[in-house]
Amino acid sequence: MTTCPFDPRAFLVSGIEKGAARLKADLLAIPAAAAVTAQAEGARTPVNIVAECGVLSGYLAEKLRDHSYTLDHDLMVETTQKYDTVDAALHCLADGTSKLVSAIQTLDEHSLQAEVDLFGRKWSLFELCALNITHLSYHDGQLNYIQMLNGDAENHWG
Repeated sequence: MTTCPFDPRAFLVSGIEKGAARLKADLLAIPAAAAVTAQAEGARTPVNIVAECGVLSGYLAEKLRDHSYTLDHDLMVETTQKYDTVDAALHCLADGTSKLVSAIQTLDEHSLQAEVDLFGRKWSLFELCALNITHLSYHDGQLNYIQMLNGDAENHWG
């Protein structure tokens, strides 16, 4: 029987970096006017979706460094709304991704097992980072759909 060597930090960093790269590629594939326009009443713009991913990644980096750090949902929404151009959203995504990757790289395998309270439940730090990968993928699916609504059915993942 063989064992699979598993480096949890490398797994998390790879998933987060690849997720952010897919978001960037897919945002850039959306026509400029559509990137800053909500596709339906009550919907968010693609730019806002990408900025949210960057803001949340930055907040999670703070949570990894300071386990008592509290995410303020209203502040997150308010902060996200400041990013209203493609360039600003991509800068926010890159900054948040960099902060989260750096925070993950400072942790050891034992630290990733530490539990913190967030979103009304306990999470291990590993689970929170894995949740971020899911969050990026969820929103990338939205961007893919918006691309299709705007006539682009290509795969931009590279």
